[in-house]
Amino acid sequence: MPDIQRQTAFKIWLSELDDSTFVKSSKEFEPSYFLVKDKKISRVNVIATIVNKNITEAYGFLTLDDSTSQIRVKAWREDVKILDNVSIADTALIIGKLREYNNEMYIIPEVVKKVNLNWELVRRLELTKERGLPVISTKDFRNEEFTETIAEMSPSNLQLQIISIIDSSNDNGIEIEEICRSLSKSEGDIMPSIKNLLMEGQIFEILPGRYKVLK
Repeated sequence: MPDIQRQTAFKIWLSELDDSTFVKSSKEFEPSYFLVKDKKISRVNVIATIVNKNITEAYGFLTLDDSTSQIRVKAWREDVKILDNVSIADTALIIGKLREYNNEMYIIPEVVKKVNLNWELVRRLELTKERGLPVISTKDFRNEEFTETIAEMSPSNLQLQIISIIDSSNDNGIEIEEICRSLSKSEGDIMPSIKNLLMEGQIFEILPGRYKVLK
């Protein structure tokens, strides 16, 4: 069984992501990543100000601004509640996975936590020492209307169902036959979604035909 480890959540200036290159992994157990200078980044650790927030029952987003650039944090369905912990103008710590859709990079949150403003100042000093002075971007999402729809922005409903079923399995994972039974679908129906989730690094195959969610 391959040694699957959680990817490092890198601390970087948001403006560094603006010039990054998205690389879709060709390896079965390696998530896709963004090439930022010499680093392969698939998770980030950001401290920034929340300048916009919009929530519905099925989809929500935050807009983060770290004074160098902006990026959105996006959540769907039952994961939207993780965004309840913060409000506009809060300084927040966000840890999550980087994803790209329609040429927009965004963060799928794992941790969303309000922090004292002093932590943002500490982070700026830390980044200046480790990464140098940042380039300032002109990106600004604050005046954009909330026009995105669930159909346009969310992963396919089938993929979400598959992740949910796999995630609820035990430490030994779940076989594809069990996934098919749970969804009342054939293996041919779900294999395209399984392959996409493998390529995106959302799940991995611990044994032939047995899957687990990559935490």
